[in-house]
Amino acid sequence: MAKPILLEIPHQLGKAEAKRRMDARVDEVGTLVPGGAQVTHHWSGPDSMTVSIAAMGQTVTAEMAVEEALVRVAVTLPLMLGMMAGPITELVRSSTTRLLAP
Repeated sequence: MAKPILLEIPHQLGKAEAKRRMDARVDEVGTLVPGGAQVTHHWSGPDSMTVSIAAMGQTVTAEMAVEEALVRVAVTLPLMLGMMAGPITELVRSSTTRLLAP
C-alpha cells in the first residue's frame, strides 16, 4: 500500500448538515469515475465515513472525518494506482466538494 493522500476540504455547513449531504449523495460518486464505479460506504463512527470506490479491478478507500467547518479525507491507493495519485487526488477533492454542494 502507498502512503495515504491527505486532503482538507473546507465548508461552511456545520457538522450536521455536512454529514447529511454526504450521506445523501455519496452514491453519486460512482458516476464521476470514467466508466463508472461501484461505491459502498458506512459510518465508522458518529462523524467518520468510510467510502470504497471499485472500478477497473481496483478499489480506492477514503476515510472522511467530518468537522464543523472541514472534512478531512485520507485516501488509500492500491500500489498499482500510485502513479495516478495526482488525478485521483483531484477526483477525490472535486467529489467531496460536490457532496457538500447545495
